[in-house]
Amino acid sequence: MDRLLKLDYFINHKFMDPLTNKNIADELHIGERQLSRLVLAHYGTTLHTLFLRKRLSVAAMLLLESTDTIESIALAVGFKGKMNFYREFKKAYQMTPTQYRKEAGKFSRT
Repeated sequence: MDRLLKLDYFINHKFMDPLTNKNIADELHIGERQLSRLVLAHYGTTLHTLFLRKRLSVAAMLLLESTDTIESIALAVGFKGKMNFYREFKKAYQMTPTQYRKEAGKFSRT
């Protein structure tokens, strides 16, 4: 259970850091394969996907709640560049971050 708490901490508080499976496995004192199995068993997906989902959900919130540039939001949540962020955001939300800010922002202000 202690490992799951630490893993949750990494996912929810360190998602913007450039972490690797090896770094996290070392912190949890387990092997990388054991980490992959633990993540799959507990979350039903990969660690990469968990971090990606977390980064995108925080980015979506920041797009609505801040006036920061899209590039600064992308960097703040852990993406290495704007283009990668745009591509992943569009895959997840079926619209660009700019469209999301405009469209979703209409509903959050009412």
